[in-house]
Amino acid sequence: MPSSNVAPKLDLNVTLRGDVGVISAISDVELLEREVVRFARLSKGWSHSSYYRQGDQVFVHAGKLPQVIDHLIRQGHWIEPGMSANWPQRSHVVPPNDVLGLAPCEVDLLHSVGDKPWGQIIASRGLIPRMISAITKFFSRANVLVVARNTEAGNRIARELELGTNRQISTGQIIPWNKQPLVHIDSLAGLCRSNQDWQVLIFADAESARSATGMQQAASMPESLIIAMIPADQQLDWEDQLRIRVTCGPVVYRLSDDPGAGTAVSVLTVRAYRSRRQVSRNGLIRKRCHLWHNEKRNQQIATIAESFADGNWDRLTACGITVDAIQQQRQAIGQHPRVAILVESPEHARSLRRVLPGWRMATGRRLADQHLPTFPLDAQRVIITQARARAAGLAADVIIRADGTGQGWSKDYGPHWGFNGDNLIIVDLQDAFDMRARDSGYSRLADYRDRGWDVIELTACQALTR
Repeated sequence: MPSSNVAPKLDLNVTLRGDVGVISAISDVELLEREVVRFARLSKGWSHSSYYRQGDQVFVHAGKLPQVIDHLIRQGHWIEPGMSANWPQRSHVVPPNDVLGLAPCEVDLLHSVGDKPWGQIIASRGLIPRMISAITKFFSRANVLVVARNTEAGNRIARELELGTNRQISTGQIIPWNKQPLVHIDSLAGLCRSNQDWQVLIFADAESARSATGMQQAASMPESLIIAMIPADQQLDWEDQLRIRVTCGPVVYRLSDDPGAGTAVSVLTVRAYRSRRQVSRNGLIRKRCHLWHNEKRNQQIATIAESFADGNWDRLTACGITVDAIQQQRQAIGQHPRVAILVESPEHARSLRRVLPGWRMATGRRLADQHLPTFPLDAQRVIITQARARAAGLAADVIIRADGTGQGWSKDYGPHWGFNGDNLIIVDLQDAFDMRARDSGYSRLADYRDRGWDVIELTACQALTR
């Protein structure tokens, strides 16, 4: 039995019908009405015409609904958002039936949001722009409104969406309606400027989804698909969680902390060719002699890279990679996989490009080849530095790790949500020209195993014939 000084709890259901918010009491509708009347007396600009009761429901203007909800939450009442049976405008923006060109994770997301009128998507911050881009691809015939917490955040999302979709992207106060269907990005401050003719409303962050302005906007778009993108690392108290749930519905898709959890990663270790030169104590000279300008090692890397890219599996045997060892992976990545060579420095990249003249090079934060996309880098015969891969990510089926460092695998190298298939092969060159090189190799292998990846240790290299 609750004590007499504890307010009775009330289970409520909230739905939106155009510009009217409907609050339904599961029980004790009189208590609900008293709470609304109490709030109205304490609020400016309210009158008896601002709300009315009909049966077990209390009706309020959608613009006042956020304030009423906040009051009820503070009083300790539990609110459950109403879920309509379908998304009224779905028939006008049917997603593509052909999902053959989509990654498995994109298909999973499509199925999660495609048949519901609203929902929350929880993912890491770095993946949110990509997931918004995927949604705009799904509903290519829909006008999509993306709401960010401020202008700076909106402009950042716009830049990333322009790289990930071929849709018309617009920002700011002017909306190019003559270029429909379009994707428009607005800040929370300008949200109420554009509340019609949108089939999809996406809140790009928790701040915009939990705001009173966001709730009011959602209330004015009852026939639109409403989605909230919630960063996985954001700490929300129960009141904010409830506000977002009232505005955008329950969680319909949650991505694990590992964005590549759906990708099977296999690591093939290959013993690298060793230079006969004496190992210098100078770190830079050591790397130049035994890693960057080691002709046989570079020839070995080139042979492995071209063999994978051309689908010449027999030639891989010359590098110590037997077809039997990678039979399962070979079938998964296809006949002509995307291949990238990961190096430590631009100097090593240039050295490799001399033996791989048809390959492109990406170094630093800018690309040496302007024909390459900026994000994510689609690895079609690419030699890429670690700095470039960390800056923008790397989408590949085969990554040849030729850097020779002891650094652990960076999540920016992949696998990435939406850009990798079901399998990723990493070919790790194990150097043994001194103790430091051996320790670096052991450190990388330990890192792979800690991630739960399948490590296949292969035999020594044979003679190379390209």
